[in-house]
Amino acid sequence: MNIVILAGGVGKRLWPLGRKNNPKQFFPVVGKKPLVKETFDRFTKTYGAKKIFFSTTADLLPYLKKIFPQLPASQFIVEPSRRDTGPAMGFVAVKLFLQSPDEPMVFVPSDHFIADVKKYLACFKIGAKLIKETDKMLDIGITAIFPSTVLGYTKIGKKYGNFGGVEVYNFDGHTEKPNYETANKYLADGNYLWHGNYYMWTPRLFLSAMKKYAPSVYEPLEKIKNLLASNKQKEIIKIYAKIPKISFDYAVTEKIDKKEVLII
Repeated sequence: MNIVILAGGVGKRLWPLGRKNNPKQFFPVVGKKPLVKETFDRFTKTYGAKKIFFSTTADLLPYLKKIFPQLPASQFIVEPSRRDTGPAMGFVAVKLFLQSPDEPMVFVPSDHFIADVKKYLACFKIGAKLIKETDKMLDIGITAIFPSTVLGYTKIGKKYGNFGGVEVYNFDGHTEKPNYETANKYLADGNYLWHGNYYMWTPRLFLSAMKKYAPSVYEPLEKIKNLLASNKQKEIIKIYAKIPKISFDYAVTEKIDKKEVLII
């Protein structure tokens, strides 16, 4: 499985520590290492450094290269311009499609603190297995502990199964960044999880969902996919800059058929 660390955010939620010129993923918050390094190290023991990629932007690339000088340029997937997570994740999917279209991939945030690393990594192992068996998207939910209005909420349906202590549920819908009153209702309901951007799919399935639910994003990405082989950078930059600016949550997650997703 390919691990894609999302490291292109401006990281200002920890302001004044986290700022545009010093995003929170690039400095220590818990422990002595930058959050992005903690994330990288968490996965290298299981998957190896060669299976880890970074989705980032040109202005943040120097931060990553300073922290990971040993990695080749091919493991830094640089968004041509900031168009939000829909196009950015789609651009990654296009790049990985050209390498291994049916190999599972997972997008992971660069700045999460993980208390139970063993169980956390078990989720990805089960997710990769289920992707191959079901052709569904796997998403890892986070237990909601207060009514946040800056996160999306995923509603879980009936239990799908228990795999070595990892519980998997059917998907019953997604609401992105509800107001406080709605978030409070979700918390009281008990069947809603915070959505943490842990999308697991194959590049082929990912792009198929974009084609179905976000054609205005998919169509230019398909053109870019055809241009990448010939390395026509100027054309790629021009096409990418015109893609609608939209998060993947709004572009796909809120629209996707409930039967196409499982929740861990």
